[in-house]
Amino acid sequence: FSLSQSLGTIYGTLMHAFLAQIEWLEDYRLDQRALRREALATLDAELLQHVDIERVIAEFEDLIHLPNVRRVLQRSRYQQPLFGFVPDRVEVERERPISLVEGDQLRQGTIDRMALLFSQDELVAVEIFDYKTDAFDPRLTLLWLDDRLQQHRPQMDTYTHAVSQLFGLPLDRIATYLVMLSSDDLLRVESSEVAAASMRANPPKPHSGSRAIQARGAGSPSLASASEQLPRDL
Repeated sequence: FSLSQSLGTIYGTLMHAFLAQIEWLEDYRLDQRALRREALATLDAELLQHVDIERVIAEFEDLIHLPNVRRVLQRSRYQQPLFGFVPDRVEVERERPISLVEGDQLRQGTIDRMALLFSQDELVAVEIFDYKTDAFDPRLTLLWLDDRLQQHRPQMDTYTHAVSQLFGLPLDRIATYLVMLSSDDLLRVESSEVAAASMRANPPKPHSGSRAIQARGAGSPSLASASEQLPRDL
């Protein structure tokens, strides 16, 4: 039993639950009473007594003002070309359960946020966002980001293949991102197959890195310190 790990799990679970309340940030109005009710619905009273819920709510309010978090949650993201076109319509699903059979293994998970992009009423692309509250070490920023990409790639591969099978989309029409909440980084995670094909077509230059950073943020000191105190990896 690890108290710090348990507290970290609680913290991450609450942040995921709060973020799941947001379809579009432009329409969202933070309601502290509603967030307290969501916390009670998400965790039992025994766990909540170990958490300063007011502090978590305050940190959530800081979080939704971070530039890259806002980019993920705003409609304006889809008012510019993505996958080579501007979508006619975007539907958002939150906390979407998925499953994938690979050989004799059944893999299951929950996608935090999924945007379905339509053109002339046809689903043509999907964006997948996975929120991460991993503890951020500012002394090792680039190494830390590379490590996050490698650590979470198998999970994102599972999501990509499950969504590909679910909607009948090719892998290159599905984009997956890690939203690193403690550092406000948005990391593009190419599927293993797409990354391998890209490497064959465009071999990397000597000493080039493997990072796929969509956007870098300044980070949030309050969230970074909270993540260090409350380690979490969902």
